[in-house]
Amino acid sequence: MVLRCFSSKSLRKKLGKNEVHKKVGNTHAEARINKSKMEAEIQRSFGVELKSLSLVE
Repeated sequence: MVLRCFSSKSLRKKLGKNEVHKKVGNTHAEARINKSKMEAEIQRSFGVELKSLSLVE
C-alpha cells in the first residue's frame, strides 16, 4: 500500500514534484498501522523544506 501526499506550490519548485509517495506496508493491516506515522514523517520533512525556502524567491 502506498501513501500519497501533495506538496504546496512553494515546495513544488524546490522538490520538483507535485506529490510524495511512501510505501506504508505490504498488507492493508500494516498500512492502517503505519499510515499516521508516515504522514507525520512527511509533514515534518515538508516543514524542514519550508523553513529552508527563501522568502525572496
